[in-house]
Amino acid sequence: MRRSGSRIRLFCIPGGPATVRPRAGKTPSSLPHHLTRSLIRLIHTMLHLPVSLILAVIVAFAGIVPPLYQSRPGRYCLHLFLHYLVVGLLVFTLTLPALPWWTQGAVIAIVMLLPLLPLPAGRGSYKWHQALLAAAVVGTALSLIKHFISDIARLFT
Repeated sequence: MRRSGSRIRLFCIPGGPATVRPRAGKTPSSLPHHLTRSLIRLIHTMLHLPVSLILAVIVAFAGIVPPLYQSRPGRYCLHLFLHYLVVGLLVFTLTLPALPWWTQGAVIAIVMLLPLLPLPAGRGSYKWHQALLAAAVVGTALSLIKHFISDIARLFT
């Protein structure tokens, strides 16, 4: 975005530059308040993405230890690893204001698991209650890590 005189020039990808005139009495000196808050939140999230990714990978590895111990197929273990990795990133970036902090990870993990419940985990009977319990435990662990990491970070700032 570039300012030239009393016009704000926006560069659109397909059509080239487009100009927008500000309303009478409004100065183009600042962005709208809601847009500024959204940009600040996005930048804040992107700054913490490497830490969130590392913690999500650690929890995802911890989440696939029981299926590896039970000698489940490799594709199933890869599926669980990717699932817990995505859940970890979502838990670290989302905040559900209607829920207490310790339940947010479990709710996100269980909701993300619901479409995957019909998938079998190899030969034999599929025990869906074990998958729900594991998702709740991993989600709660992610919530605890998020809460205590943010408390530790507040000590140093």
